Amino acid sequence: TTNINLIDKFFNWGKFDNKIYIKKYKKEKNKFSISGGLRFDLSNKLFVKKIYKDQIKKIKVKHGKDYILITTSHLSSKKELKKAIKNDLYYKKIKNKKELKKRLSTLNGLIKLNKKFKELLIYLSKKLPNRKFILRPHPSESLKDWKDFFKKNSKTLNNISIEVEQDINALIFNSKILINSKSASGIQALKQNKVVISYVPKSNIEDRNKRIMDEAGYIAKTMEDVLSIIQKKFNNKHVSIKNVNSKILLDHIKNFDSKQNAAINILNKLKKFYNFKSYIS
Repeated sequence: TTNINLIDKFFNWGKFDNKIYIKKYKKEKNKFSISGGLRFDLSNKLFVKKIYKDQIKKIKVKHGKDYILITTSHLSSKKELKKAIKNDLYYKKIKNKKELKKRLSTLNGLIKLNKKFKELLIYLSKKLPNRKFILRPHPSESLKDWKDFFKKNSKTLNNISIEVEQDINALIFNSKILINSKSASGIQALKQNKVVISYVPKSNIEDRNKRIMDEAGYIAKTMEDVLSIIQKKFNNKHVSIKNVNSKILLDHIKNFDSKQNAAINILNKLKKFYNFKSYIS
């Protein structure tokens, strides 16, 4: 409440979050507006081509442009789980045992999901030995854990590379398909008109923000589902770019729709509030 009193305007990604804040802070409801996410404005293909021009060239030289990009946003080990719990107790200020139990369920679910994704990497590498794959772990994940996994399975995973140096937008630009899990990269890829596969094997993840990201693209519940979509795409069979759950995403991210622009939405609101002139380059 102290922070809400100090600010003039608070911008939300979509109407779902906006409703929650208005309900919670009724006296300050006029401070809340819906803008969309600024990060998704930058995922527009025309912007990416211009802003990340040099990175796109580097990636093309190093990896080509027909690779399958795999992004994750999980927990890679019990050590990372302990670190996450410690951070949660400090930053999230978990109030009671019920909240802690719910959070632990989600964190353990992210460890199980990480194991499922490692199984998927081995499966796809064996089934598609002539295809190039790039893994882009989330910056919060342990890179050491991933390198140890690749070292242990080096004979099998010889057509998969780990790439953490280049921006995700540039990596998406050169990719053919994105395989996503619990990551906003699926939405960024849809903004670039890429085929997106959300791999969602069974897991106990109650975090709404994590689950929403899995609504991007085709929902694949098994490794066989993932393989089938990839094969259709590379065999020139029709694989639609259109997202099957666009209504859910539009509720949470206003500028998921290409007609919306978060920067313009924010500036228009601020111009009325502060009375100034502005433009977007």
